[in-house]
Amino acid sequence: MIRLSMWLLGILALALLAGLPTLALAEDKPSDQTQQATETARGQITKVSADHHQFTLKDTNGREWTFRSGRDNKVQFNGKETSLADLKAGDEVTVHYRLLARNINSAAANRTTDITRGQITKLSADQNQFTLKDPNGKEWMFQVTQNAKVRVNDKEARLADLKIGDDVTIFYEKQNDQLMARDIRSGPAMQALAFAQGQVAKVSDANRQLIVKDRNGKERTFQVGQDAKVRLNGQDSNLADLKAGNEVTVAYGMVAQDIRSERRNP
Repeated sequence: MIRLSMWLLGILALALLAGLPTLALAEDKPSDQTQQATETARGQITKVSADHHQFTLKDTNGREWTFRSGRDNKVQFNGKETSLADLKAGDEVTVHYRLLARNINSAAANRTTDITRGQITKLSADQNQFTLKDPNGKEWMFQVTQNAKVRVNDKEARLADLKIGDDVTIFYEKQNDQLMARDIRSGPAMQALAFAQGQVAKVSDANRQLIVKDRNGKERTFQVGQDAKVRLNGQDSNLADLKAGNEVTVAYGMVAQDIRSERRNP
């Protein structure tokens, strides 16, 4: 099974974001004491959905990024203040954005949770099993753990509620030769998220922030939404329960804070 760091953080992960339905991101504002950590992306706009506060850009490597426009975002066009609705496909943009965590799955340092996406091809709810076909066309069989969580369209569900052909995101662990599904998510909102994986470096429950160090040693700061789901060792939990050193998989959206645009032929 392909690991998260190999395809969800690479070109395929970013391509998955393009053209998907609007992601309903809650705009959780950090406290005044929180320093918002922002990242930067540059490229050319390919799509603007001002009504949905969303736009997509393609960077110089051909990767596509889909952003949610923040509530207090600033937009400049050719040096003048404007709005997202004034931007058009083809405009060159520089985007400063923050990462908003929506789902956090964590385990102790000696446990590793992997993640994959694909389409259900076989389903045996009575045996707690299903088969998934990944983006490369390879099929994988999963056993569903007794306390596994299933969510469909962001609502609690059962394995029997899933259907053949459904697109799903699976959080799983390997036990001997079996793949054990611990968290199963289906629906456009989940499919529109990107993912990061690593170890907790720092957590601030008061400021709703989580800093994760990936396997390359790079640290990324996530703002954690008030309604974000946190799972620790397979159980529903809280942000405050996470500790430095915990292995985490973070599902997140990208919220634009500052957009600077130039048009090649104004």
